[in-house]
Amino acid sequence: MWSSPCEYLKLREDVYCMCWVEHKWEGLMDALFRNLRTGRDCSFVFGISHGGESIFMDKGGCKTRHCGKVDLSGLYPLRNYNVMA
Repeated sequence: MWSSPCEYLKLREDVYCMCWVEHKWEGLMDALFRNLRTGRDCSFVFGISHGGESIFMDKGGCKTRHCGKVDLSGLYPLRNYNVMA
């Protein structure tokens, strides 16, 4: 699958829109709206089927939540890769 570069738009503080077009297979146009303050996403997809038999539009959304964190510093210690030092 290959898609066009994603366009990022800041609609207001903590609300962003991301849009991209898939060029290789079904020619989908996707748009995702993300609210970082409330943790809610909504999206829609518009496209044509691979054989060109049908046109479709679909919507989606989700509610996000913080799932905690894992401390990996014991497994992966930070290293200094600065070659100038």
